[in-house]
Amino acid sequence: MSQLKTMRSFFMMRPGYWIPLWEILALGIAQYNTRIKELRDEGMWIQSKVTTLNGARHSFFRYDPAGQEELF
Repeated sequence: MSQLKTMRSFFMMRPGYWIPLWEILALGIAQYNTRIKELRDEGMWIQSKVTTLNGARHSFFRYDPAGQEELF
C-alpha cells in the first residue's frame, strides 16, 4: 500500500478525532506534511492545530468528513 493510501485510510478510520503528530509519525510515512497536502488536494478536509503544554509544542490533525469548522 502506498504511503498516501495508508494515510488516507488512517484518517478515514478516525473521523472527527484529533490525532497527535506522534501517531502519524509512528506510521513511518516520509514527508507526512506532503502526504497531508496531497489528501487536502484530493478534497479531504484535514484540519490542524498546535497546542503548547509546559513549553513544548504539540501538533494535531483531524479529518472532518463534513468539511465544517469546529465552533467554539
